[in-house]
Amino acid sequence: MTIFKDQVGVSVTLDTGISLSGATLVRFNVVRPDGTTTTWAATASSDTTLQYTTQEGELSQAGVYLVIAYVEFHETSKTPGDPYVLEVQETDFSIAAYTNNPTGRPIDADCKAHPDEKGIETPCVPGSGQRFSLLQSTSRRKGN
Repeated sequence: MTIFKDQVGVSVTLDTGISLSGATLVRFNVVRPDGTTTTWAATASSDTTLQYTTQEGELSQAGVYLVIAYVEFHETSKTPGDPYVLEVQETDFSIAAYTNNPTGRPIDADCKAHPDEKGIETPCVPGSGQRFSLLQSTSRRKGN
């Protein structure tokens, strides 16, 4: 499932590998893409799993979040888990990138098909203004 920046209601469920019976504190310790940290108040969703549903503002940065299950059974038993990587995608994109409209995409604004000496149009390398050459193909037919 793709998760986007500012998305609300993302369910994060991690298996701790240990029984949560008798736990006095359960939470997720989170490292945001910019390196800042926060905690999410997880709940036990089964004997060994923790679950949390994201709220508004919690996924405000695109990038990699590290989510670490954390369980305490009493003051002297504090158990962090392995980090889980939660990748959050940017939502600031242009629809032109998905409509195959080269003149609408900045990367290929200078990309135009050019006819070769036989009048056959060949595509260019996006962003470079250069053409692909059909003569540079490395595939060959049997017998050639």
